[in-house]
Amino acid sequence: MKGKISADMLLSPFDPPVLDDLSSPEAIRTALLNGFRYYGYSSSSKDAKSWCAEWVKKNLGIKEAKYVRNIPDGVFPATVGFLCRMLLDGLPYDESYGSRIKGLVRTAREDYPLQQDVDDGEPVKSVYERMVENMRDWMGEYVEGEIDDMHLNKGASDFSLAELLEEHKIPAKSAMLVADAYRDDKEIYDNLLSANPDPEYVEAYPYGKRYLKKAHAFYTMLVEDAEHHANKAKAVRKTRKKRASKIAKVKPLTMKYKASDDDLKLVSKAPDAILGCTQAWVYNAKKRILYHVVSMAGETFGVKGDTIQNVDIDKSVGKKLRHPDKVLPDFTSYNKTKLKGLLKSLTTKECGYKGRMNADMLILKVIK
Repeated sequence: MKGKISADMLLSPFDPPVLDDLSSPEAIRTALLNGFRYYGYSSSSKDAKSWCAEWVKKNLGIKEAKYVRNIPDGVFPATVGFLCRMLLDGLPYDESYGSRIKGLVRTAREDYPLQQDVDDGEPVKSVYERMVENMRDWMGEYVEGEIDDMHLNKGASDFSLAELLEEHKIPAKSAMLVADAYRDDKEIYDNLLSANPDPEYVEAYPYGKRYLKKAHAFYTMLVEDAEHHANKAKAVRKTRKKRASKIAKVKPLTMKYKASDDDLKLVSKAPDAILGCTQAWVYNAKKRILYHVVSMAGETFGVKGDTIQNVDIDKSVGKKLRHPDKVLPDFTSYNKTKLKGLLKSLTTKECGYKGRMNADMLILKVIK
């Protein structure tokens, strides 16, 4: 993913480096020259050090990146950081670049040793420090790119932080860190849209009112979604997980099922694979119906006779497949995200499922 685009970069008089077509040495030299001019005008030594540390972490290791971060901002060679930024954005790697970066790491190790190198013992980070570091990495991976796209699209975005936080099950305290991270940006746009905006902000953000309103709405969404998620997570107490029902131990292998389907080249899981699971995907080969089976809250599946026990009949549904040969051959390789949207994508009528199995049904997938 490309690095974050700052307001200074948008206002730079120099063109950003074009890294798409670098088939000749001349094209690479031109891209490097443009990159050094562009980032030299719009970025600080602190930015350069951050980009260098990111590249070093990905390619040389975490400890080497710590040495880079330990170099004071005032003495950090910014051109090395600009080079790393271009490498992160797609500049083809050359051994001469690597030698230059590795040389900087060696110098940093000698001149700016880490505290654990001096004390011969690595300091232990607190739980809070680790949480802050993890959330910074998470925002860099999932949120910063959406911010870049919003700015490049002149404020337009359909991104929903609420959905992302829910999907990743972010805890309340971590969600508040996300809100705090973007609160300052929201306040800047609050000021810009006020009756008497700060002249310094006006100079730094010389955009039209339409763009400012869209950007303000975006940052407001980030802060409010994160705060709402944190409050909601605090309100919901974690329920105690119940033990799997004893009925799960009652003769699971006597259940009827279809071991395989030669036409579709499908192989069923054995009935005992269901035990202890909370979700299962079952296919009735005769009726061509695919069922998503969900267990009751706090319970796991058991088996009694030809019936899957502890099925939530309100959440367990099925749909008929018009073309099972197009849907099912690769079914076992589907991840959770693809499985989640599979039934929704089918246009056939939805039907219920109560847990009954027969000799025409295959167990295609189970999830703990």
